[in-house]
Amino acid sequence: MAKILLGVPVEVSERKSAAATTTRIVSRQGLRLGLLDNSKGNADALLALLAMGIKRDVNVVSTTERRKPSVSAAAPADVLEELAAQSDLVITAIAD
Repeated sequence: MAKILLGVPVEVSERKSAAATTTRIVSRQGLRLGLLDNSKGNADALLALLAMGIKRDVNVVSTTERRKPSVSAAAPADVLEELAAQSDLVITAIAD
């Protein structure tokens, strides 16, 4: 099974990666993709571009899209739980 590396978007000199702490088996039928918009301007456009690229290269069978109610507030627990339950991979975007 392949490892998943998470890139931390900070200055190049501080760039780090961390292995995922849990393992998820992706169905042979395809990937369930989750998208979390943080409510900043252009985050939705960035997520759409990322999703389009993933869908071009990977069989995506479903997409769950959610938006935080506010830039300054954390995503509600029920939104995070829904994304975790319905997605094999969740991407969040910060943009301006």
